[in-house]
Amino acid sequence: MYPYDLIFGLGLYELLAAGGIFCAMVMFRHLSEQRGLSVRLHNFVLADAVLTVVGGYFSAVFMQACYDFLADGTFRLNADTGATFLGGLLGGIFLFLTVYFAAGHFYFPDGLHRTSFPFIADLFAVCIPAAHTFGRLGCLMAGCCHGRPAEWGLYHVNLGIRVIPVQLFEALFLFGLCTFLWCYTEKHTGCGLPLYLCGYGIWRFFAEFLRADDRGATLVEFLSPSQLTSVLLIAAGLVILFIRNRREHNETS
Repeated sequence: MYPYDLIFGLGLYELLAAGGIFCAMVMFRHLSEQRGLSVRLHNFVLADAVLTVVGGYFSAVFMQACYDFLADGTFRLNADTGATFLGGLLGGIFLFLTVYFAAGHFYFPDGLHRTSFPFIADLFAVCIPAAHTFGRLGCLMAGCCHGRPAEWGLYHVNLGIRVIPVQLFEALFLFGLCTFLWCYTEKHTGCGLPLYLCGYGIWRFFAEFLRADDRGATLVEFLSPSQLTSVLLIAAGLVILFIRNRREHNETS
């Protein structure tokens, strides 16, 4: 890890997080051109995505404040609150869908945004884990989201002990998930998002057993905040797959 400032008060955490967002946007542009997305819809989605990144960050901080409140009864929204990716993901998805369908209703009177949504969802299913890969490497450098003590682990500067590099493991998983979804969505439209939700939800649920950083509490005492959110992601992914398969069955019968 390297939790030190490099330039203008920014460390590797901030630089890698920014690099992940930039990488996701470049990937989205490449995939949208490669797969024939209209320029007008591409620009609309990109503008929506920028709003989503900003709103998702505030959602991540707010959710962490809620977890802290459930743990110790104190609700804090300040520079020390921290942020949780899954809180940002859920808030970001909600904000993106709200803007996409509300503003799209007026911007695309022909309904292009509705008919293209499964395709758009596939692209985001590829781009989100790509950005998250950089983010987890940033966590590794900063020392947050660290794993349990282990003699074979990486040395944690702040703790003074060796810990399981769970951030590195997750970055490798996310890179593999991104690669798989990139290849899969080239031939199958509409399955990218539910596969991402299920895949990452399952990974994150079990990865939490390797982590040791305190992230607050939930109303379900035996589940960590991330494990509870992971269960919701898996459930949402399965519901989407069920609805999609049932719709395809009705169309072919």
